[in-house]
Amino acid sequence: MSGTFLANVIINADNAVDSVIFQYIDLWSSPWAWGGDTPPEADTIVSIQDGKTVYFDTITLILNAVIIDNSSLIFDDNQDHKPVTQTWTYLDTTASSGSSKIVLRQSVNWPVGNTIVIATTDDYLSQGQSEIRKITAISNDGRTLALDFPLAYTHLGVTQHVGSTVGEVRAEVGLLSHNIIFQGAVLETWNSLIVAYPTGFNPGEFAVQACFLGRYGEEIGSDQFGAIIMASASMDSSNGIQRAILRLSNMEIYNVDQAFHLGRYPVRFHMNGNMNSSYIKSSSVHQAFNRAINIHASH
Repeated sequence: MSGTFLANVIINADNAVDSVIFQYIDLWSSPWAWGGDTPPEADTIVSIQDGKTVYFDTITLILNAVIIDNSSLIFDDNQDHKPVTQTWTYLDTTASSGSSKIVLRQSVNWPVGNTIVIATTDDYLSQGQSEIRKITAISNDGRTLALDFPLAYTHLGVTQHVGSTVGEVRAEVGLLSHNIIFQGAVLETWNSLIVAYPTGFNPGEFAVQACFLGRYGEEIGSDQFGAIIMASASMDSSNGIQRAILRLSNMEIYNVDQAFHLGRYPVRFHMNGNMNSSYIKSSSVHQAFNRAINIHASH
């Protein structure tokens, strides 16, 4: 007998706890989770299927692929999860060029060493002015962050008045680092230095481009070939069952998608019809070669 089964556990009524669920599951480290074989090693393709629930109780391996088919994979809460109260906010005051500190509008609990992005507040040609920095210190109130390098550009954090209209002009500050990381491989053979194109990159929809690489001089890997996440199944939901459900939260999605390849995006919801049980939230997508999130014939 294999799979996951709910079991009724009878205990003294005085000690019953409503929030506890008892389940039979398989441990990743156990050979019995793999039909008596040795648990998966690095660089292998792992398939979890037939309704199994596997608890990942060992160190993280670098695998070629993990296929979860009508099954579940549970990670150790102490290792991979913790509450992140705020994954992005705004600047409270303007952060000037040369400054190594920023002040946020809301308190955050981001750990020292995590990576953040401070968005540009210039015009549409200034996308290269969004800056990535690491946190070296954080104030007790969680609103002032010290950065590993001074800012190269000024990022606004002001309130503007135009007649009777009041507008907030503030750079977004987002958390890029998360404990669960989905990333593509960085191959040394394709890891040549990519310098920024001298005339600059125009992100306009109908702009004529003179470069395929070096748009901002920040690309990783000249092959522009990263990993992808795709949820795709039949659109037939006449029986009310959603064939594909994708739920991602508090993930770092990095070095992903494939440039110039149609349909190869970091996260793609592909022709699934009703997917109102799915979501992606509190996550970051960066160093992507082709968009970020694509929703195609799904809702």
